[in-house]
Amino acid sequence: MQTTQGGCQLKELVIYLDSKGMIATKTYVQYLSPGEVEGKGMFETMRIVDGNFFCLDEHIARMKRGLELLNIRMPFNKKDLQSRIKALMKRNQLADARVRFSAWKEDGAVHNSVVCYPSIKYSNSKVKKGFSAMVSPVVRNKTRLSHVKSIQYGLFKKALLDARSKGFDEAILLNKEKNVVEGAYTNIFYVKNKALFTPSIGCGCLNGITRNVVIECARRANIKCVMIQEGVKKFLKADEVFITNSAIGVMPLTKINDSIISGGCAGEITLSLRELYNSLQFKGSAMQK
Repeated sequence: MQTTQGGCQLKELVIYLDSKGMIATKTYVQYLSPGEVEGKGMFETMRIVDGNFFCLDEHIARMKRGLELLNIRMPFNKKDLQSRIKALMKRNQLADARVRFSAWKEDGAVHNSVVCYPSIKYSNSKVKKGFSAMVSPVVRNKTRLSHVKSIQYGLFKKALLDARSKGFDEAILLNKEKNVVEGAYTNIFYVKNKALFTPSIGCGCLNGITRNVVIECARRANIKCVMIQEGVKKFLKADEVFITNSAIGVMPLTKINDSIISGGCAGEITLSLRELYNSLQFKGSAMQK
């Protein structure tokens, strides 16, 4: 078995499938990922930082809500999930990790999996430079599952692969009203005149755990946060733009299509929110041991 701490290079991992430990190849782990596995179900991705399960309760609650919409029983309880994650981190020799736990129904049977990956760690220079994104032609309309994480991920995968084939890090999805909804795998924010703006849940975006933590960070920092339904022009004219998810935390977005944002480097408010968010992870706030 070979893993690389701080990156994604691996040959095999020990995982849990249907509550049983097994050694899985990289190809098999990929098969279990959203957009690949068949059936209907939900998944969650979260971070383990310094032994802390960041926002575990929130991730479990969101998965449970999603599974209820599909009439699928929740296969995990908190204690069992923590135990499996700790065992996988030990077996895979991981200090920090990204965790994906999934539950789905295929051919009448309910399945579950837990996979722990090495964390992705970005250098200070990469964070300062930020990510780039293109506006995708893929339309993201609101459905009853928009606010949860469905394994039916083909729409997002198509948009992301298209963006990356053109040299971008992320794809920005619009709805039929031409309003910005979210990234292919992130929520999105912009800063204008020291206020924070992000698409409302009514646009059809994921009710992101990291999104909600960042909104709380902004509140603590006395930064006004407004929920919006606006087109991409507002983002192109913003002082700063950033994206969020559990794996990358808060990441500056400094280029959209051909437009450079905030001079091509991370903005002050973005970096302050990133620091606040990271401090919550390392201090254990909103976490469970």
